[in-house]
Amino acid sequence: MDLVGVKEAGEILGWDRRKISVYYSRGKLPAPVAHLAAGPIWHRQDIEAFARRGRGAAVATQQSKNKAPEAPMASGVYSGEKAPGSRREAVRPIPPGIDRLWTGAFWHHLLYANISPSGMDDFGGAFERALRRIFNNNYPDFAVAARIDGLDNLKTPARRTMVAKLLRLLHRHLGRQERKLLTFAHEGFLYFCGFCGSDGQVPDLAERLRFIATRLREEEGVLVTFGLCRRTAVAPEAKPELGFGNCARYAVVALRLQLNREKGQVHIYNESARDDSGVIPAKLVDWLRQVVQNGRLDRVPGISAELSDYLFGPIYIPLLKLRVLLQSLLVSMALAAQTAGVEELVLHSLNRKYLTLLMSSYDYTQLRQALLEAVTAFTGEVVKVRLQLREHPAVQAAEDYIHQHIDEPLSLKVIAGAVGLSSSYLSRLFRTYRGTTITNYINHERVEAAKNLLNDPDLSVAEVAFATGFGSLQHFNRMFRATLGCTPTQYRNQKYVQNG
Repeated sequence: MDLVGVKEAGEILGWDRRKISVYYSRGKLPAPVAHLAAGPIWHRQDIEAFARRGRGAAVATQQSKNKAPEAPMASGVYSGEKAPGSRREAVRPIPPGIDRLWTGAFWHHLLYANISPSGMDDFGGAFERALRRIFNNNYPDFAVAARIDGLDNLKTPARRTMVAKLLRLLHRHLGRQERKLLTFAHEGFLYFCGFCGSDGQVPDLAERLRFIATRLREEEGVLVTFGLCRRTAVAPEAKPELGFGNCARYAVVALRLQLNREKGQVHIYNESARDDSGVIPAKLVDWLRQVVQNGRLDRVPGISAELSDYLFGPIYIPLLKLRVLLQSLLVSMALAAQTAGVEELVLHSLNRKYLTLLMSSYDYTQLRQALLEAVTAFTGEVVKVRLQLREHPAVQAAEDYIHQHIDEPLSLKVIAGAVGLSSSYLSRLFRTYRGTTITNYINHERVEAAKNLLNDPDLSVAEVAFATGFGSLQHFNRMFRATLGCTPTQYRNQKYVQNG
């Protein structure tokens, strides 16, 4: 089954691009199977059959008689309107332009409804019309979000060939009811939804998607990652409209989770829906500021991983809001670096660089990488300033002593005696060069050491507490929660879940 674009269709019909555009906008061409940035895509046999019928004469005759054209319709889209003067419903294809508008508005409404200017605005009623005419007043059973890795790096002919093969596989292995409102979005994203029947064979659908992903990976070297969510998995008792709205959003979450693990696979979302407060936890932001302000490059991977787990984890955050949150982190890092003495011109350059990168990227993997690079860059600038100012040897000696005796009782007096300074003078030096007190620094380092030990399932929480210098389990729990916002047991369970 060959697919053709505007250029190939023009060669078959003997038309130029302008004439094809005019006929296409008037709905006089066969319904395309997809709409890409470069234009519509048709089945070759549909265009050839259209040419044999006299380039539109048959279509015009049928439309004058209020009958459906013989050309097949994309994804079984019907208008459901009654023809004038007819006693029965005429099954007519939705004009391509309207179909495209409805498709885009439908997914935009679902994925960005909670941040649209009017809340659940229906964007001119496109959402309700799609439900009424395309879904027969029913809400789809599932939604699928997919990412085609590297699509934006391909040239137009190669991109068209690869997309055509993906569409052929989807049409071959998915029924019409399983691929409703299939549309390509920005930079290689694909969305569609559908019905899985009374038996609800979502696992079977997942297996077919895995087959498609494997086929494209082995034959084309292209990684297509799918995120699948069924409506009842996120809101089994909720209203259908709320259930499907969450279903569409958590299909995106499933896609993000799978992209974080392994590309080219399928992930079925089966966790309970979680609400997003829209605000990054203050503990994480404070930790980020400390890492940047103190120039702790060794802590950059840890804080970056924690932020990534929140931003790209099992909480749905729309892409637009995700960018806003990442911008707020850039501001926090810039302020922390400015406090540490980094020049404003350098900070302005870094802010501009990473802001441009965040605003132009649609790939979640690229966004995660950009976050890591930004934290590293801001922290690195602080390190440069510290090297220029020359690190005070007493502060470095105090840090070394803390790291070597982290499992022992530590106090300002003991550390000051170890480095040969008075307690008050060492306290002032530490605050000047590290931006925090020695007590806070000790507690933070102990929590960091405890995080590593909690990965060992053979150690109990109490053993971890005493191994990192905490005098009691209660003190350990209190400091751990104050630093990370969760108890040691909760942290350990979260890591077990993330590691499968």
